[in-house]
Amino acid sequence: MRKTILTRLVTHWTHRIERAVSDIAVRESALSAKIQHKKCCFQCVRAPALRLGPYLLRVCEYLELGPSTIVVACIYFTRFLATQKDMVCDLFTKHRIAVACLVFAHKYTSDYCTPNHIIAYAAGIKTSDLMELEMHFFRRMFVHLFVKKHDFWHNFAQMYFFQ
Repeated sequence: MRKTILTRLVTHWTHRIERAVSDIAVRESALSAKIQHKKCCFQCVRAPALRLGPYLLRVCEYLELGPSTIVVACIYFTRFLATQKDMVCDLFTKHRIAVACLVFAHKYTSDYCTPNHIIAYAAGIKTSDLMELEMHFFRRMFVHLFVKKHDFWHNFAQMYFFQ
């Protein structure tokens, strides 16, 4: 039962990310000549081989994350994209942004926090890279980390019941 709930939530979150990436790609193609995007820690050198859905599901299962963590991570992802106008979410950044959201959601919702080296192993990145992602994410989102009860339940219902 728990696995089907996680799969359903991760699948919906993946669809949200993919929609956001395609929306941003359309905007970027129109503005690409005007805007120069600087590299940041969220940028991968090459596109990850594993697709986003299986990647997030693997990380969630390995770290034994609950449904509430996934919902909060999805809220963080939406807020991150809404507040960071200079951040491009594309094929090279979406995995790392999603991992940063999962890390903060895990630390926000859990009584016991998994050590960073285990999270880094599950995510397939170096511990130092994970810590850098965490710091950049925190600096950009420090005001927007609190999730109201209404926002949580609204997102949970939207993710679980509506496909």
